[in-house]
Amino acid sequence: MTENGYGDFWDWALSRWWGWMLGALFFLGLAFVIYLYVTNLENQGQGGRINWIVALAYNIGGKWCAVSVLAVPGLIFALVGLVKLFSSSEE
Repeated sequence: MTENGYGDFWDWALSRWWGWMLGALFFLGLAFVIYLYVTNLENQGQGGRINWIVALAYNIGGKWCAVSVLAVPGLIFALVGLVKLFSSSEE
């Protein structure tokens, strides 16, 4: 068991397909929030405070690059969850 007790939970949750899908929902939800926030900042035409990683991605590739920082891990989590779902149903 880990010192804070979280390791056992995450080991248990990520060994199941739904744990990966919850992670996917988390990342994709954050990506949606970032999309809404950046769109709002663009529409206002003023500057605003934003996380430095999102700002760096935005400066490199615009809004979609900033959103993809969180959307890509979300899609990977969803893909792994679907693979686990369909591989567990075959056993």
